[in-house]
Amino acid sequence: SPSSICIGFSSTITGNGGTSYTWDNGQNVASFTESPATTTTYNVTGTDANNCSNTATVTVTLMPGLTVNVTPDIDDICEGESTTLTASSPGSGVGYSWDTGANTASINVSPTVTTTYSVTGTDAQGCSGTTTAIVNVNPLPVVSFTADPLTGCDPTTINFTDQSTGNVTIWDWEFGDGGISGLQNPSHTYSAGTYSVTLTVTTAAGCQSTITMSNYVTISPKPNAAFTASPAVTTEDNPTITFINQSTGATNHTWDFGDESGAIDNTENPVYTYVGNGSFVVTLWAENAGGCKDSTVMVVVVKPTFTFYLANTFSPNGDGRNETIRPYGTGWDTDSYSMRIYSRWGELVFSTTDVNHSWDGMMPNGTTEAQQDVYSVIVYVRGLDGQDHEYIQAVAVIR
Repeated sequence: SPSSICIGFSSTITGNGGTSYTWDNGQNVASFTESPATTTTYNVTGTDANNCSNTATVTVTLMPGLTVNVTPDIDDICEGESTTLTASSPGSGVGYSWDTGANTASINVSPTVTTTYSVTGTDAQGCSGTTTAIVNVNPLPVVSFTADPLTGCDPTTINFTDQSTGNVTIWDWEFGDGGISGLQNPSHTYSAGTYSVTLTVTTAAGCQSTITMSNYVTISPKPNAAFTASPAVTTEDNPTITFINQSTGATNHTWDFGDESGAIDNTENPVYTYVGNGSFVVTLWAENAGGCKDSTVMVVVVKPTFTFYLANTFSPNGDGRNETIRPYGTGWDTDSYSMRIYSRWGELVFSTTDVNHSWDGMMPNGTTEAQQDVYSVIVYVRGLDGQDHEYIQAVAVIR
């Protein structure tokens, strides 16, 4: 018999030299096949035709089975990934056979579901061993998101909402303008431009999915509203003002001239005539094709027309007509007003800074009437435009 066999193999044991044989395992044949579980010694007695006999022994040594290992024996991958399994044994000259049909020590596998792989190693003595490896396949997350709003004017804040599924634990946002975030539902403020947004999500098992929404967010530039007025300051006798639009990036213009008429104008460079005097806050709204707006204001002033009138005669005689004298006019800064009246000898007979205070023809003592004569009147007043005016005039007192 072969002196050594592998576990699980069989050995044919044959006796010779006699015509009959008796084995200690109860066999009475010349040859038999057996698969011992341990190293075993077999004894046989042979007898010839003359009834002469003799004995012999044979030992069948049982070699241990081949140990086969796989690295890694358990591996976790994500759907769509691959991994390499490598079989090894302590012996030499071992060949390997995988249940995939491969006959190499290492194989690369890409299972779509969790799979168990089996490999058998066989050495030069024919001893073999079998082991298995498990590759767990973890599903990829399904990545998705929405945003609101998707358009706006510079600047606009966009709110992003994650709608991914699959045990996601990590979110990586790229907003397309260099901005990033690790929040699940971030907000981001954009300036003018068109931007692509990318979201990468990762599960607890380390599996990732990525989605890029190209040209997802569009932010329109904001126009710049600007204008001048010619003239910015005018008077009631020339109350027409031309407005010169200096806006940029705008296609539509709306004007409010700031007076009680409520007039609205959509021309680019309007001309407007004011009724009355005052300071008026003019507003311009500039709008572009994307609906983005900007506004600016400017104050224009229409001043009252400056007029001055002083009679050259008055008659303080008690008849109720033309009893006093003072100047009249429009466009005055009354806080700067003064009037002084002198006799022909240079005597000051009347003085006031109240525009409503008239001279009644009495001397400063309040009891003596000024004699009938010609007096000199000096009036100082400042116009609402800031210009100073001085008037020197003769006034006759007739009684």
